[in-house]
Amino acid sequence: MSDKFVFTAQNQDGQATDVLKLNTSGGVRIAIGAASAQSSALTEGTYYVCANVACFLAVGSNPTAVATGTSLPLFGASIWRTYVTPGDKIAVIRDTTDGYLWLIPAAQS
Repeated sequence: MSDKFVFTAQNQDGQATDVLKLNTSGGVRIAIGAASAQSSALTEGTYYVCANVACFLAVGSNPTAVATGTSLPLFGASIWRTYVTPGDKIAVIRDTTDGYLWLIPAAQS
């Protein structure tokens, strides 16, 4: 699948590797707590998702994250990359400790 937000670069060994060019000025931070917290509607594209604590994620038009088997688990300090469609939101809930989730969009050029 071709993704206009992912670029090919060379790693230190000279091999081609896909990298995500970030738009850090467009990022948001969501507090992770005992209740599901939801981002605002996101624009279409690839996002770098980073949590500093173990948590669970849900993605959709009106998602609710739950700490059971139906949400995506991120363990400890985790990084995840996802593609969202226009209007999608990301919801997050803690596992045991409060923390933060960062959503950083990929740059478009």
